[in-house]
Amino acid sequence: MVGWLSDSSTCAADRPLLRTTLSKTRNRCRSEPDMFMPSFILLNVSIGKSAFQPCGPASRSLRHAQETRGIMSKIIRIDRNGLSGAALTPCSAVPPEAVLTGAAQETGAVHLSQGKVTVGTWECTPYAEILSYPTMTEYTTVLSGRVAITDADGSVQEFGPGDNYVLASGFEGRFEVLETLRKIYVLIED
Repeated sequence: MVGWLSDSSTCAADRPLLRTTLSKTRNRCRSEPDMFMPSFILLNVSIGKSAFQPCGPASRSLRHAQETRGIMSKIIRIDRNGLSGAALTPCSAVPPEAVLTGAAQETGAVHLSQGKVTVGTWECTPYAEILSYPTMTEYTTVLSGRVAITDADGSVQEFGPGDNYVLASGFEGRFEVLETLRKIYVLIED
């Protein structure tokens, strides 16, 4: 059920034509706009002081979000460089014993770590390693650089800027950074 937003004083549910469609929003809906628009479209208008108010079944959580703007957002913007406000810092995700060639010089940032999900940005200089994900799946978008991934069966796939890949749980193979790689990743534990 979608509610409607406006600054007039009558509720859409009070109009005979819309009574059946919006009857469940009667107590939450303040009014209807001249042109019907779902509340999620007009929610962006509600930044600051506005006459637009969310209504409909999800309106309670939307209104709460509007009223608690000072609390950390559940939306994390990651820009085209893979940053969410903080710079990448030195890290060490690559175990030294797994490195086959090169010396991995890494930087990274974790944007979200919640339960079994981790989202972050990782950058690394050229190197090669044996990578194993026995109980984890990784989804990646390559921002810059190139990487070649060799599966256990010997098939090689190369990825560059704008490419996406998934390493499914149980993956084991060669991971080789050919050109300094920057990627946004999502890790999901089984």
